[in-house]
Amino acid sequence: MFRTIRRVFGSGRRSLVMAGAVPAVAAMALLAAPSASASASFSPAAPAGLTQPAPVKPGAVHPDGYSSCPASYLCFWVNAGFSGAMGKLSGSNTNWTAFSQSTCQTKTWNDCASALYNNGNSDQALVWEAAGYAGGYACVARGTTMYSNLANWTYADNSHSMNDSISSNDWTTNACT
Repeated sequence: MFRTIRRVFGSGRRSLVMAGAVPAVAAMALLAAPSASASASFSPAAPAGLTQPAPVKPGAVHPDGYSSCPASYLCFWVNAGFSGAMGKLSGSNTNWTAFSQSTCQTKTWNDCASALYNNGNSDQALVWEAAGYAGGYACVARGTTMYSNLANWTYADNSHSMNDSISSNDWTTNACT
């Protein structure tokens, strides 16, 4: 084998080093080349009667939905279905205009939430229609996912839609009724 290599590359130590370099360079080229499966795009056909979903822009949908709400927080989302930008509060807040959110029409979380999830420690969350704990209110029990679309809910005492209308929040140890 070395005689064949010497004939191709010459003789001596320098030739053997060159002969060893050729397979190494070839191996590196194979490792650096993308595999056929990595470079090919695969788009399976949708089953009959269904269409492929449109691609989602990064950050447009919160990937984990309500499960991304940290412990001890009341979380809320710009869009129904626990999607879009997420906000979170752990204390009582008299006016949500203090919390900025660029994707909201008001540029704050005031009158912007479309989904709610209470992952508080043990208390129930109260959300209010107006700043200063005024107007209609709703009690959000800990761990419930029923407020995934606030357009389907009204405040308990005045029947106004909860969607895009929350302005303050508080907490209570009383059970939601």
